Amino acid sequence: MALLMGALFIGSIGLTQLLGVVAGPQETILSALARRLLGSGFLYLVIQFSTLLILAVAANTSFMDFRALLHPGKGWFFTPSAYRVWETVWFLQTHPGFYPLPRVP
Repeated sequence: MALLMGALFIGSIGLTQLLGVVAGPQETILSALARRLLGSGFLYLVIQFSTLLILAVAANTSFMDFRALLHPGKGWFFTPSAYRVWETVWFLQTHPGFYPLPRVP
């Protein structure tokens, strides 16, 4: 996977340099490169939608295990105090027999 990522990265840099593609104020380098290679047709839209999906999955992955990171046994003391307060409230609300606390709507 690392070789594939490296090949894609080096290849896109090489094509960008070879074709002289520059980003505009409202367009990224990848978009400008795809437009230069594929035009503004269907394949260009496929590239843009694929990029959107990749970025959406990447953004979701970074927050997936955030609650577990804040658990008292895993890095609890390395998190900011505001997050520790939020996690404590969440823990008390989801464990009703642990400590009586009214649920926040």
